[in-house]
Amino acid sequence: MILLPLPKVLTARFLVVAPETGWRDSPAVAVSDLTIEEVGPGDPRVRDVAELLCCGDCSPGLGPLLPLLETSGHLLVSCTSVPGWPMTHLWAGASAAEALVSARGGTPLDAGTARPLSPAHNPERLREARSRAVPSPYFSDFVIAPWIRITQETAAAGIALSTRGLNRLGLPELRVFAVGQVHLAVWTNTIHGLARALLTRQLAGITANPARASYLLPAELTVTAADVAAALSPSAGPADGLDGDVGSEGACVSQEPSGGGVGWWREVGLRYEVLRDGRQYLNVQALDELD
Repeated sequence: MILLPLPKVLTARFLVVAPETGWRDSPAVAVSDLTIEEVGPGDPRVRDVAELLCCGDCSPGLGPLLPLLETSGHLLVSCTSVPGWPMTHLWAGASAAEALVSARGGTPLDAGTARPLSPAHNPERLREARSRAVPSPYFSDFVIAPWIRITQETAAAGIALSTRGLNRLGLPELRVFAVGQVHLAVWTNTIHGLARALLTRQLAGITANPARASYLLPAELTVTAADVAAALSPSAGPADGLDGDVGSEGACVSQEPSGGGVGWWREVGLRYEVLRDGRQYLNVQALDELD
């Protein structure tokens, strides 16, 4: 078993690229868990977004934003909440970024994935489905894929895949090493399904015991076709706007489901690792014959 700590606070950030007017002439934000700040091209959080946008094939239509990221001023929205459903920092932060764009112009991006804000980021999508004033109290409709990005890096032993964005959901990022080119699609699906399964376990545990500071995770898990389908879309199809992910070397990782059918499954092993800089990872390896 693996003992995973639960962060006390989670933070989501959204970047409004090159708004027409600044923020300093506006009144202070009257919400203790939401901040808005002006940031420039040299800010490391802006540079992280620019790095993810460098692959035009993986970020279609976003190429014109690169010069703006490197020369203009931007507005960064940061929103915090405690772990657990409905993960208010995601919905409130995205809504604040969209409100800023309506008032001041610019282009809203999810700073964690460098993707435009899509319907999947909007709580209205869940409100329409459930006819509720807030996202469903259950997280069965939550699509995790738009909130994470899978990057790749080529090494001598093969391709290494890692996620970006799981830390703001209270989970360690996932990493897989020595992946062959032929297995990229299967591993991409596996990572999405595993992320969904891990988040479901975490949220269920918090619901049962909101005061907990850690929880136990099995070192071996089964990822099923249902996990993958739920990660990508409640309707078991790819979520809107998911055209691929950019790797550190500019290569894309497809997010389209890859065969297997409803009976698809695979066994994975997990190893928890904390780096010297504090970053947390779950290193994933296959325990079946599919890889």
